[in-house]
Amino acid sequence: MRQRIEEVRGRLEETRTIREGLQEELRAAELAGSQLAMELRQTEKDIAAVRARTDTLARDREGLEKSLAAQRRLLARLVRADYAGGRHDYLALLLNQKDPSRLSRILTYHRQVERARAAEVERLRTQLAALAQVEDALAREEESLRALQAEKTAGQKELSEQRRARQAVLARLAVELRASGAELERLTTSAKQLEGVIAGLSQALPDIPEGAGERRRFADSRGSLPWPASGRVRAGFGAPRTGGLTWQGVVIETPAGSPVLAVHRGRVAFADWLRGFGLLLIVDHGEGFMTLYGQNQGLLRQVGDWVEAGEAVATVGDTGGSSEAGLYFEVRQKGTPLNPAQWCRGNPGRG
Repeated sequence: MRQRIEEVRGRLEETRTIREGLQEELRAAELAGSQLAMELRQTEKDIAAVRARTDTLARDREGLEKSLAAQRRLLARLVRADYAGGRHDYLALLLNQKDPSRLSRILTYHRQVERARAAEVERLRTQLAALAQVEDALAREEESLRALQAEKTAGQKELSEQRRARQAVLARLAVELRASGAELERLTTSAKQLEGVIAGLSQALPDIPEGAGERRRFADSRGSLPWPASGRVRAGFGAPRTGGLTWQGVVIETPAGSPVLAVHRGRVAFADWLRGFGLLLIVDHGEGFMTLYGQNQGLLRQVGDWVEAGEAVATVGDTGGSSEAGLYFEVRQKGTPLNPAQWCRGNPGRG
């Protein structure tokens, strides 16, 4: 029992440590989630700003393209006009020697207009090229921001999933802590009762007169003892049980009312109800060896009675809080639980 209590205490401490670690991880995850949410909002603002700048540049580009088209049309008309009528006027002016200076001014004007139109077209082309470079840069910036947004969104989703998982584990740990706490309280109470029983046995046993019959050492019977009942082993020695505990004996599934048989000669040291064990009978076999028979429906022997191997000492039941009928059986040496399967031959189903 003391070992079981220490196991539950250890499990409680371990669970509390795990819970504290998870709570710290949850805190860190929630802080990281908050920071990530802020960064995501800023990224979305940056994307919106880039989109606004891109839209503005698109409108500017549209205006420049319209101006460029207009200048090109004017330049084309000017070229066509020069081609269609310019050569005639030029020849006429050359043949007309009345005003040579006027000829020079007209030719200079035409050349200046053409150069101005061409320069305007080139300026617009340069602006459009520069605008295209800015648009490309903004497109790359937006693409980078979109990738960053996707990354942060994925990170936010992952953190959210981790937070939900940790919250679920914390909820489960809270249930385990409550259950283990209740189990520890129950076991502590049972252990105190059992310690009282054992302390009383150490004083009562010397006063029990030894019965007649040949006495065989329990220690020499390892692997040859009969099982106290027949049936399927529902819970084996060391198997996990509720509250993170392990079974210190075995539970043999057998019908209620079936006889419980002593596995070796000895004296009944305890025959009473004990919390956690129900109606319990303990047989002392000497040299620190005892066998315990719990969850009984009825006890057929009293403290001080000598019993022989194979003698009925109780009837199978479901006392002590058991949900199903069966026999709880332990082998102990100086209080330490031993595996009954190493002391009894075969298995309970075959005997």
